[in-house]
Amino acid sequence: MSHVRIRRRKKTWWRRIGLVPNGFTFARMLGCFVPMWMILNPQDYHWTFIWVFVMPWWIASILVLAIVAGTDFVDGMAARLTDSVTKFGEKFDPIADKLLVIPTFFAVCWVGLIAHPWGWIVFTLTLIPEVVLVSLNIYLMVKRIDARIPSILPGKIKMWVQCGGLLMALLPVPGVWWQVIVIVTFTIGIVFSCVAANSYIRTGLTYIKPAQ
Repeated sequence: MSHVRIRRRKKTWWRRIGLVPNGFTFARMLGCFVPMWMILNPQDYHWTFIWVFVMPWWIASILVLAIVAGTDFVDGMAARLTDSVTKFGEKFDPIADKLLVIPTFFAVCWVGLIAHPWGWIVFTLTLIPEVVLVSLNIYLMVKRIDARIPSILPGKIKMWVQCGGLLMALLPVPGVWWQVIVIVTFTIGIVFSCVAANSYIRTGLTYIKPAQ
């Protein structure tokens, strides 16, 4: 026990606040709307830093989306390597994932990169579990319930499958078969989303029942 206490005392301030992993999470929250903007305004994409590479708008959008999504892997790895797991990371990392996927998914459907009406159908089905989880978090905050609901593997798989579907939707590949693959990819993401939502809700209820 004394050895554990000594290690805890020596934990530096930047580890206590999760400076490195939370920095990547915060950066992802700031950059999550950039892919959406680039998809909705392909004629203006050159105003971003990507213009120096003289890329078509869809390549630039894919690159920016991949970079922003990659910060999810980086902040998780940084949290484990630096022992910097914090309440901020637990609460806002899932929010950053939602802010990346949902706006970009909306933009993809809005410009018709997924066949109508299937794009809006899978978007709506993707949105429902996220709305439920956000409502749960709002309820916990309003009731001032200090709940720790850490991310689980199905939730992370869901996020990466959804990002994969978005990257695929941005590729200029013609044909109905490619649209089917994209829609199936998002459907798989919906399945993992429901599995993760079920786990998060069950965990949240364990905090709500004693507080009532």
